[in-house]
Amino acid sequence: MARLLVFRSLRRPTARVGLLARLALGLAALLVPVGCAATPPDTPQTSASLSATASVPSGGQMLIDYGLKYAPYGFSVPAGLQPTIKVNQENVVTLGLTPGDGSATHMYLVENLHAMGFEIDGRSDDSLVFHDAHWEGALTVSAEAAALTLRRVNP
Repeated sequence: MARLLVFRSLRRPTARVGLLARLALGLAALLVPVGCAATPPDTPQTSASLSATASVPSGGQMLIDYGLKYAPYGFSVPAGLQPTIKVNQENVVTLGLTPGDGSATHMYLVENLHAMGFEIDGRSDDSLVFHDAHWEGALTVSAEAAALTLRRVNP
């Protein structure tokens, strides 16, 4: 008997459901022109869209050229690196490197971070910690691998 009642209720739409459907359709008809007229939200420019205007120190290459489109604007690394891994997220970018490329990146960054607007917070023969107003970064080099990571702290 319960099965029959469910079947009957599916076949006969109630007046209440019809009224709700008409209200939803009417509301949608009113909102479509408003949505079409609204201006699109501002989308933040990625470093990739700004790369043409940034200057690169001698022997350098933009980090975005390695496929990291969310890298900080104007951030460069030595040219010709052979990345082993890439992480490209809006809030963090990482470039995995070979130990040799890591050492070359360490020397390059020590010489050029200040010109890129970054301040070095800590430094040793195999690591760097640095920041600017919007990013914190670190480079670590070992005998087996190296990695450069930049994390957005202020959008």
